[in-house]
Amino acid sequence: MKQTIDENLDDEFDLNSLQSVTTNYELAEHQSNHSIDENYRGTSHVLNEEELNKVVTNLHQVDVSKHISRILSVSETSTKDEFTLKNMIILFSALSIFITTWGFNASTGIVLNHYLSNNSFPGGTKGKYAIIACIQPFLGQCLSPFAGILVGTIGYKFTMAIGTVFIFLGYILGYVAKDLRYLYMWSVFVGVGISLSFVPATTIIPKIFIKNRAFAISTILIGTGVGAAVSSVIGSFTNVKTFLLILGIIVITMQSASVLCLSVVYNDESFVKRKLSLKIFVQEFQKYFSLEIYKSYIAHLIAIWFNVALVGYLIFVFTLSSYTRVVEPNISTLNANLITVYLNLGQIIGRPLMGRIGDKFGRTNTTILFTFFCALFIWIYWLNFTDSYGKIVGFAVIMGCTCGVANVFNTVLIADVCQNYPPELNMFIKFWSFVNSNYGVVLLFSEYIVQKLSVPAAKHPYKQI
Repeated sequence: MKQTIDENLDDEFDLNSLQSVTTNYELAEHQSNHSIDENYRGTSHVLNEEELNKVVTNLHQVDVSKHISRILSVSETSTKDEFTLKNMIILFSALSIFITTWGFNASTGIVLNHYLSNNSFPGGTKGKYAIIACIQPFLGQCLSPFAGILVGTIGYKFTMAIGTVFIFLGYILGYVAKDLRYLYMWSVFVGVGISLSFVPATTIIPKIFIKNRAFAISTILIGTGVGAAVSSVIGSFTNVKTFLLILGIIVITMQSASVLCLSVVYNDESFVKRKLSLKIFVQEFQKYFSLEIYKSYIAHLIAIWFNVALVGYLIFVFTLSSYTRVVEPNISTLNANLITVYLNLGQIIGRPLMGRIGDKFGRTNTTILFTFFCALFIWIYWLNFTDSYGKIVGFAVIMGCTCGVANVFNTVLIADVCQNYPPELNMFIKFWSFVNSNYGVVLLFSEYIVQKLSVPAAKHPYKQI
């Protein structure tokens, strides 16, 4: 039975659009040089079910993104201006979220070094504090699928609001800490909150930035460097309890403002709010852990590369200050903490630079290049020349410019892999959650392994790592 186009398709996918699709497909198949207007101008073409199925089946084979952007991902060759006021508000709101999540997470080392150095709590060993330090990044990454499920059911606004509350409560628990149990709860609450906050913020960006995707992602990731630098400075001039309270106040203020801005300017057209029930949760869980994703070798390659690189990044963030104290035993606490600031200043410069280079010269090429630079700086510079404070500062800056390569490009590479899936399937967040969560268990023990491999009596105790 024949049906007209207007009866089967929505307003944006109208007769002219489908005729363009059909013509493009036929031209591709027969290599005809006739234009769309010449073939269909002034007609009122009607398709039967067989013809319609033929068109839909072959949509991915032709460049039709300008006509059906709601059904397929937008082509990267689009000339649409992406840096509109609305998009910039979304971008800086996401940037703010990264400042208060992964940025402030870098301050964990300051807190735990204080407690360890002063033997503040009974039973506090290097190994236990190392585990506490890594709980936050471990949960922040590994809970990504569950954050994605919440985004798909209750929406990004409510998910981020819940995450904000969790982080705030975590810092309050750290503020009133009386023993190690409080510190464990502090890390658990903050880790859960990080996941529920940054996952929605991150997945919004690839939907609105296509041509400048890598640059946009790297821009919000500047927040990691900014937040880490700001928190390191605050931690250097305040006691630990005041420091944690200040971070909690900043979190509740900035993230609430960001969620409010996003709720005003961003509307996810593909989202349909549903009542969260056990049945829906199980259904969504099965989608996030589907065989289709697990059978994707590209997803596994990105996941392994990302988690190995992230382990290295965490080692630098949590260990570089301690390494500086070993090389320069008489250094002040302020100067030791400033090493982390220098590292993060390098990230502020390096991350958007990597993103811009990736958009211009190829994201995969740029990923390989900067991963190679990381290895080069470690094996040549760090192992042989970091024997004074000035040289460590230089290493921190140049390493900061490159060590964020995994954070920048894991999201971008996954978005590129998923760009041919219909947006309503939300395959990006599923693949991205897989990369974040699988193999992420290594993050929990990264700093613990560092402590076990280090040789305290050696001149360079961390060269064994």
